[in-house]
Amino acid sequence: MIKAVYFDLFFTLINPEYLDASEYSILGITAHEWELYAEDEVLYKERATTRSLSAKEIIDKIIQIMPYDISDEQKRKIQYCRDERMQNALLSVDTQILETIRELHKQGIMLGVISNADIIDIIDNRSSNIKSFSKGKLDLSGLIEDECSAVVRFGGYNNKDGILECLDKYVDSYDIIDDEELAIFVSAKSEHEIDRVLEIVKRNNYSESAKKLLKID
Repeated sequence: MIKAVYFDLFFTLINPEYLDASEYSILGITAHEWELYAEDEVLYKERATTRSLSAKEIIDKIIQIMPYDISDEQKRKIQYCRDERMQNALLSVDTQILETIRELHKQGIMLGVISNADIIDIIDNRSSNIKSFSKGKLDLSGLIEDECSAVVRFGGYNNKDGILECLDKYVDSYDIIDDEELAIFVSAKSEHEIDRVLEIVKRNNYSESAKKLLKID
């Protein structure tokens, strides 16, 4: 009797395909050339085994072994594109994969994920989402499909336009309920979309704090 099934993450459960705006297009090189540097054997091992490396440090290390002059703005865009690509992959899981996972879960089979993902691949609480799913505590389809509303607050904000631009891009609707503290009621296709906005705001220093005060399922 099968008691447990373990999946590889990339190209098994999810497919992190390059988007129109990609890491390599920012530099004007091919995807193959980008991957030669990004998957350098020594660096690849360090990325997969060292959780102390930040996303910025990983991008910096990739850039350091490339024979190009790359600006800080290009580095920022590369990191943004990489994060967008991984998030898109997690939100675009094939329906047949979801159905297979759901059926295995119904049969009481323990599910697990094995991956050499680095900190960029699991940013924005994705590691805890996967971990919870693998223990059977989270239905992955819920992460992808369940609508969610919440009250979020951006304390000490310094770029209101940037925050609202993120909301326009990632959530279905929002309503400012306190302009001074920038408390906003938001509705999105999933809680993950709301968390994505908070992460982007914090990463770009649009506000001193970005918190979800109340979640309404």
